[in-house]
Amino acid sequence: RMLNKLNGKKELVRMANFFQFSYPGAPAIYYGDEIGIDGGKDPENRKAFPWDETKWDNDLRDYTKDLISWRKRLTALRRGDYKRIAVNNDLRYYAFSRTIGDETVLVVMNSSDKLIRIVLPVTGLGWEQVHTLKDVLSGTRYAIKDQQLEITLEPWAGLWLTRS
Repeated sequence: RMLNKLNGKKELVRMANFFQFSYPGAPAIYYGDEIGIDGGKDPENRKAFPWDETKWDNDLRDYTKDLISWRKRLTALRRGDYKRIAVNNDLRYYAFSRTIGDETVLVVMNSSDKLIRIVLPVTGLGWEQVHTLKDVLSGTRYAIKDQQLEITLEPWAGLWLTRS
């Protein structure tokens, strides 16, 4: 179970799901991970699905449903070309784009437990005339200045940025 592998930290489960729904390839969720089922070594990892909804982590479920919905709507997340934009091992952030046709999604992830400030180049993304980007998951808008994007990103958080 993902929750057990990540030491019971639901914010890490969210980040893992965010990553797999962003990165090329088909995402796969083992039944129950979307509602926070725990489970140790075999056979606990295969226990029955709890149909009592009061035992579900509905915040995790809603977040996963949002990821699924946006991945369906944004063709670039399903079939778009991948381009690495930035990796910083010290601050532990990763940014890449997914592009198909004129649709581009800039994916930015903070895989640390600290609030971080990131400055990213957006040159080469076809956004020369774009002045703001929107995170589709939260609706937050970010300004582009001099072909750079400056953001402050919460711990264990990610953005899916598109033209606004």
